[in-house]
Amino acid sequence: MAARSPGATFLGIDASNAQIAAGRSVVSALELSNIELRQQDILDFAPAEGRFDYIIAHGVYSWVPAPVREKILAIAAANLAPNGIAYVSYNAMPGSGIRLMLRDLAFFHARKITDPNGKARRARELLTTLAGPMAEDNLPHIVLFRQEFGYVERSPELYFRHDLMEEENHAFYFHEFVAAATRHQLQYVSEPSLWEILPTHLGAKARAALGKCEHWLDLEQQMDFLRFRSFRQTLLCHAAIPVRRQITAKAIKEFAFEAHFRGPAEGVDLTPGVPVKFTVDEASHFSTPQPFIKAAMQALSETPGQSIGYAALVEEASRRLPQSARAPGDKGRDEIALMNDLMQAVAAGMIEIHFAPLGPAPMVSDKPRASPLTRYQATNSDRVTNWVHAAIAMDPVPRHVIAACDGNRTIDDIFEVLLTAIADGRLSIADGAQSITDRKQLTDVLRPQISRIIADCTRLGLMG
Repeated sequence: MAARSPGATFLGIDASNAQIAAGRSVVSALELSNIELRQQDILDFAPAEGRFDYIIAHGVYSWVPAPVREKILAIAAANLAPNGIAYVSYNAMPGSGIRLMLRDLAFFHARKITDPNGKARRARELLTTLAGPMAEDNLPHIVLFRQEFGYVERSPELYFRHDLMEEENHAFYFHEFVAAATRHQLQYVSEPSLWEILPTHLGAKARAALGKCEHWLDLEQQMDFLRFRSFRQTLLCHAAIPVRRQITAKAIKEFAFEAHFRGPAEGVDLTPGVPVKFTVDEASHFSTPQPFIKAAMQALSETPGQSIGYAALVEEASRRLPQSARAPGDKGRDEIALMNDLMQAVAAGMIEIHFAPLGPAPMVSDKPRASPLTRYQATNSDRVTNWVHAAIAMDPVPRHVIAACDGNRTIDDIFEVLLTAIADGRLSIADGAQSITDRKQLTDVLRPQISRIIADCTRLGLMG
């Protein structure tokens, strides 16, 4: 965030000296002057530290004792700017109940071991031992337990030790967290994604039953039961701030839209009355026969990693619409239908909304440039972060390409950088099981990939 927003200032605190030292090395490498990382106990953070537009506590609340949980909310109350937003993530009930049962089983199994690493290893051994017997039984509670068991068993060691085997590990019902926030003169705003607070993923009968809830708190808590929710990322603000909880379709006009769906491989037929399906996966899709809606969704599906503002989307859909599909007086009806369909797609998680358009993506230049942050991440990790904070996994070849995109190198220069990495043993290119080291073969196999990789990274918001 500090690298992407040089006009803002950032403060990060952590109790771990090692974590702070690691973070400071990144800050130094990127020469960032708008961020401070400080080794500090949460309990020592004072109101005098000042006001912040955003306060983020991710992966903390459920893994600390009650006094620290209260302090996190007290910091939000004392240090949040008047219109600020606090983000607090935590393990939620009822879904976390199965995981906590698994944790209790692991702790009991390793109860005689005092060393944390040894305790974690012993617990892992238990999971391996139980894998066979659990696979044979389909009792309802065993099915639930097996699903959680498989998730934990596949998890990285760091997650296993921190999320499961910490001495402090708590889960909360939503109404309990809201009550705690209320004690600190804070109020619930939302979850970060609209689909998380709407019953769009539930069946018609469940939605009808939830429609009888008289208060938003009852609605949210009942949805957690029906979804068996295990994790929340809750946004809070000061209790005195008016919060508008009724969302109308017209509100959608204030935003820009990024599609998480794709159109049909054979193209979009804009003929009136011909339904076209837009798909995220087998379980998430929608279909429409309306030409204007099809044209708008086609435009969104063709711009992955970018977002289009409402006015620009209407203009683009109108441009794509053939004359034969237009009729006098349709414009008003088309826009009403578009607003409703956009809202439904956002509520279903098929479209992400942004305050401002992101894009269009920069053209691929003769000397492509990735940001210093992107190049640093590509050099030191197998994941890079784009300009909307999405972590993107990268294979070794794309990582080396991105790391070389400093704005001073041509495609040919980048190819030479890759050849040097291959010669040094830092990068390997193979044809099947056979490594390729011959320059001519690498020219044929590797050289054409570079432009494609840069074009893909441009679309993903990693360049420029």
